[in-house]
This record gives sequence, C-alpha cells and structure tokens, in this order.
Amino acid sequence: MFRTKIQHKKCDSCPVAKTADLIGDSTVLLIVRDLGQRPRRFSDLEVSFPGVSTRTLTQKLKMLETEDIITKKKYAEFPPRVEYMLTKKGKGLTAVITAMEKYGKKFLK
Repeated sequence: MFRTKIQHKKCDSCPVAKTADLIGDSTVLLIVRDLGQRPRRFSDLEVSFPGVSTRTLTQKLKMLETEDIITKKKYAEFPPRVEYMLTKKGKGLTAVITAMEKYGKKFLK
C-alpha cells in the first residue's frame, strides 16, 4: 500500500491494514481468485491477466509464495510443469474475495 513510515507504524497492529497490505493489489486479488477455483500453470495465469507483464506476474507469484499464500508444485516431466495452488492461509482469503464479489455485484453494476 502507499503509506508513509509513520502511517505504517500506526497500522502495524491493525488486522485490516495488514490484510490490505497483503492483498491490496488487484493483480494479487485476481491471482488468489483464480487459484481458489483450481491449481493453475503460469501460462493459465498469463492468459487470465492480459496486459500484465510476465515480470509483474512473476513478482506477484513470488511474493505470494514468500507470504505462504500459494505454493508451487513441480512435476518431474519433460517439458517441466509447475502448478500454483493456494495454501491453507491462501484459502482463507477466498472468503474475502467472495465478499468483494458479492459487494461488486450488488453495488457496482
């Protein structure tokens, strides 16, 4: 999020601010939305986000993996195959996304 150091320090104990910092990016929310439906390969996610660069998608996936929101499973195949899926912590975010979807359908037509 775009907060100053002082604002960030004041919000360290606020669960809403912490969650907003984690998922405050629309690309991150949409990645979690897509992975909530089923595991996906990188190429599937690329198709789902036209206009998002490969570099940006890679960075978002790495951040989500570091935060233990997603995990990737590597298959010993040729050509190599990797699938991204939500962790237990990531599955917990699906309720937030569902609530956002309901709100959007109801109020943001």
